Amino acid sequence: MFPHPVRRPSGAPAALALAVGFVALLSPAPAAASLSCVVAIPFLAAGASTTVAGIAITATENSGVQGDTSDTYLHQSNARIRTVLTFSPGIETLRVVTRNHADAAGFERYTFAGSDGSGTVLTDSIEDLDTTRDYSSTTTPALSGPMTRLEIDYTFDTPIADFGRGSYLELRFAGACLDTTSQTVVGTVGSPVTATTAYVPTNFRGTVGYAITSGTLPAGLTLDPTSGVISGIPTATSSATVTIAATGSEAGVATTTVTFSITGTPSIAPAEQTVEGRRGRAIGPTTAYTASAFGGDVTYAVTAGTLPRGLTLDPATGVVSGTPRAHGSTTVTVTATGSTSGTDTATITFLIRPLPIASSEGPVPTAVPAGGGGVAPDGTLAPGPLAALALALGSARAAGRRSARSGARRA
Repeated sequence: MFPHPVRRPSGAPAALALAVGFVALLSPAPAAASLSCVVAIPFLAAGASTTVAGIAITATENSGVQGDTSDTYLHQSNARIRTVLTFSPGIETLRVVTRNHADAAGFERYTFAGSDGSGTVLTDSIEDLDTTRDYSSTTTPALSGPMTRLEIDYTFDTPIADFGRGSYLELRFAGACLDTTSQTVVGTVGSPVTATTAYVPTNFRGTVGYAITSGTLPAGLTLDPTSGVISGIPTATSSATVTIAATGSEAGVATTTVTFSITGTPSIAPAEQTVEGRRGRAIGPTTAYTASAFGGDVTYAVTAGTLPRGLTLDPATGVVSGTPRAHGSTTVTVTATGSTSGTDTATITFLIRPLPIASSEGPVPTAVPAGGGGVAPDGTLAPGPLAALALALGSARAAGRRSARSGARRA
């Protein structure tokens, strides 16, 4: 894979290493740059491409090999190595990190040449192989414009025969980024949500716009494409997560996520019910409640007022049933409670009338069939033994009244 190595003389004078070190000390080093949102350029074999922070990167040449990580280039000190990368759009910053590998320092050198397609924007070399250098418009030497091509040449003064020796090179740049990578919105259907925080973009070029690239916003909410702020009044529950992409009109792409927890207003229906009945007769059961937007299982209980004697409430459905043993009117409040969240109330009004008794002054049946009898649907006595008894009692009372009136006339 590499040319036949040339062995380093076993007795290389110590003065050589001292001289190389002295030259390194005299080499100008760029002033420290303040790089934010630094991203790595991964190792790319010749012809390979990738996209990092919206920058398309291609290795048009690379005779090095991958080092100890996915973003490390290993240049072994037994052959001249050349790596050429292109960037679209160009990058305005560069960070170079070198690490000595297996004590090869003093015999290696990296030379960097950057261009923007029309001229040179960066020229520098590094002989101190355990260092970090940043290049930007404010460093010396400077990266004087968007760099679209970077040529890296790795050379050495005295080749080393050991294939395991050499240097690690890491390349990075300040990529486009946002000040936050995620936000959470908690709200209730029908109520305005607290708007998300506007994003602060860094290292973008041109005007930054925002758009949903994955997922769907809860109904009723909208995204401001100029700030990335999400606001509105949700009209449906949602537990969605959306991805928002920020894109610079000239360069730079970064993404962030927003997760929603939109719950409905807990409610039960029907909200009101009225029950009419008579004492001693079973009522028709009330309507079972339909519960919405509660957390967990819902249970029901009377929390205000008292059910008529003889009636009971099913705690699982809220249905009231039974036979009232007293007459009167009353209203009770039923409260629904979710096992983990949510409460709501409803009312039931009861109108229980007394059981009617046939009046002695009123009409009585003129014929009583044998057997049968009981209470008719209208509350009167139907033909039967009870009706016969009532007929006899009514007849006796009527005869008594006629006798009393006749005696009064004779007197």
